[in-house]
Amino acid sequence: MITAAAECRRLTLRGQRLSSVPDTVAGLPYLERLDLSNNRLVDLPVELAHLHNLRVLDVSGNRLLSIPDVVFELPRLEVLAAKHNQIEKIPRRIGQLQSLSALYLQNNNCSSPNSLPEEFTQLSRLHEVYLDRNNLETMPQPLIALPQLETLNLEHNKLSKIPHDIQRCHSLSQLFLHHNRFRSFPEQVTTLRGLTMLFLQHNLVPSLPASMARLVRLSKLFVGHNSLRTLPREIGELSDLTNLSLENNLLRSLPVEITRLPRLSVLNLENNRLRDVPRELLSLADRGVLRVSGNPMRRFSQCN
Repeated sequence: MITAAAECRRLTLRGQRLSSVPDTVAGLPYLERLDLSNNRLVDLPVELAHLHNLRVLDVSGNRLLSIPDVVFELPRLEVLAAKHNQIEKIPRRIGQLQSLSALYLQNNNCSSPNSLPEEFTQLSRLHEVYLDRNNLETMPQPLIALPQLETLNLEHNKLSKIPHDIQRCHSLSQLFLHHNRFRSFPEQVTTLRGLTMLFLQHNLVPSLPASMARLVRLSKLFVGHNSLRTLPREIGELSDLTNLSLENNLLRSLPVEITRLPRLSVLNLENNRLRDVPRELLSLADRGVLRVSGNPMRRFSQCN
């Protein structure tokens, strides 16, 4: 039983084993945040359309097969979390959520490249999309038509390539592609000039392209647990790089240019095949941010 004041702005009903939403919830006209996660819901009541001020709705961890129709009657909704359900396809009415800025759909069944409708491109304020753990083999095309998108999470899927026109996402700053099936570096990524964070670990990437130099704003690059044997000299042109993770690869040597990264504060080289590391990196070792364990190290070498 809910005994909440009519002016209530936040309500949490998380993990209550609910199979239906209590009637009193729809009678809270000032409600801005509603957490219905980790229950047993298969749908939402139409009466929730009365929540005209609702900005955040969390229905994660339920038994939803689709996004309930009433959600599209919430004109001020900014954040929709529907993680850990059984959703296979997003309804075309998603385009009605003109205030939506963040969409969380992790751990669903949106495996089809058609899981996002064309109306998805109407979400002009959408900045964050999380589609990780959906068994995607192809990146849904409507994602490419979101020039305002800043964060895209596609980790833990079955992707092996990226669309050529991903450069249309020119606002993208964070891209999560780790734990996929890439056998080569998706070079289309280097057209994303505003990218600051790239996660590509746990794939089968054998090398990084020279075109990496285009990513002039990149500050964090995670490419551990791949099959890297060498690094391009152009990596030294990534002057904003602060965190470079190269652990668990097949590197035997490092280019001199890696010592010319002025902002580098974390360099992870663990579990490679390195025998020498440039002496110029000693300053990182002194600060405890150079990680070289698991290598057949002999010495630090002098760079010319």
